[in-house]
Amino acid sequence: MDFLKPKNKLKKLNAILAALKRGESLQNRQLVTWLNQEEYENFESDWESQQQIREELKDKSDELRRYDNKLHQATFNDNKAERFRKRGTKINRLSFVIQVRASAKRR
Repeated sequence: MDFLKPKNKLKKLNAILAALKRGESLQNRQLVTWLNQEEYENFESDWESQQQIREELKDKSDELRRYDNKLHQATFNDNKAERFRKRGTKINRLSFVIQVRASAKRR
């Protein structure tokens, strides 16, 4: 069988790697075909570890969630201030300052 020759295996594995780097999905049967038992077990173990890491990163602490909310609000206020600045009227700028101060007091 030609496809089992090391040269062909390396070529196919490089093609699989290139597909993964492009973000394409692969079927497990492709990996089973081109990896030996030990290599496939290592792949599965690494995949499970990656899934656990991703799950842990999803769970944000309360402190991080508060920080994200404050950062979002600050970005929003900055964009709003920039819009008022470009308009240039003094009334709009004063209105914005009053709004920001009022929202800061509510927190």
